[in-house]
Amino acid sequence: MKPHTRSNCRILGFLLTAGLFVVIFTHYRTISNDLHLLNIEKFVKFCVNGFSSSTRKEFVYLVQAESCLSRHLTSFVKSDNISKRCDVIVLSWGKPCIDLYTSLNDVVYIYQSNTTWSNGRNILYHLALNGREKYRYYIFMDEDIEFSFTPNTTQDIYSRNSTHPLEAFENFLLSYEPAIGLCNYCSRCGRPMLNGLLVPALCCSTRPAEGNFPPILPVTISFDAAFNAFHADAIQHILPYRLDYEEASWWESQKYVILASDVLFRGQVVRYTHMTVTNNDHRDYPKQILDNWADILEDIRTRVPLKYRNQSVFTTVPIVEMVPIVTGNMIYTLLWNISIPQAKAPIVPYHHFDK
Repeated sequence: MKPHTRSNCRILGFLLTAGLFVVIFTHYRTISNDLHLLNIEKFVKFCVNGFSSSTRKEFVYLVQAESCLSRHLTSFVKSDNISKRCDVIVLSWGKPCIDLYTSLNDVVYIYQSNTTWSNGRNILYHLALNGREKYRYYIFMDEDIEFSFTPNTTQDIYSRNSTHPLEAFENFLLSYEPAIGLCNYCSRCGRPMLNGLLVPALCCSTRPAEGNFPPILPVTISFDAAFNAFHADAIQHILPYRLDYEEASWWESQKYVILASDVLFRGQVVRYTHMTVTNNDHRDYPKQILDNWADILEDIRTRVPLKYRNQSVFTTVPIVEMVPIVTGNMIYTLLWNISIPQAKAPIVPYHHFDK
């Protein structure tokens, strides 16, 4: 979003103060066409003054939804403890949300049809970064996911006294401050039987082959896009989402995010394993399988500072699904070994190269 977006915000504010309540379509050329602002008053407050709270919000949830927020998300947002520290921006891609949840003061809806997954996230990215409010974490998520405390894990300092898994996750972000915060991820899938049939199952994030399952676990490169939290000091080094392969597959933009995150912030892309996100819905969209990890990594190499371009990460064929071995504070993989970082480590791009 370019500076004219702020001008649009000011114009909208003037129209409102003049009593002109109209249905407005704005044209942000660098992001999208025909972006329909469903609750215009909230959008103007967001652009000019931030949301209604007088205290700084730590989080903004950036959600793509077919229409309205799902019930499990609205119940979370309505929580008194939570509403004080998060805002929500929803991009509805299927149809406008008619029930604008007027009781949810910190939720703003926009409507954009015929957008791709990555372009929709870029719309949310630019809106959030160019608003008046400055957040500590920008949390991107899809609407068709559900949250739960991970089974067979004990309470930790983040989940203690938390009534909702997302509350525990927010506690983790505030206390630990990773560059990118993730959680345990599961997807509804099918496992093949000997007779060729598929039985319903859950396919989940990679777990350590040996050792314990610690509550905090740096990823061994790959992670799903369904739920990602970017720290304010990291987000502009990784996003906006790349659209190079969008016509062939909506999975490809996340490959850039995965590899760039590893190159810039290895060890600080951290999974909070005591919360699980489950993706229950699989829609029809472009998902051609492309063997282009090495090509994307080379593209990233051309964009890093010259002094880092000969690092071994760029000369090794990327293995993005590595099963780690956890021993004490160390994580061992096929390609590299790292220590689990301490809380609130400085978020500095390429810092792991300089150690």
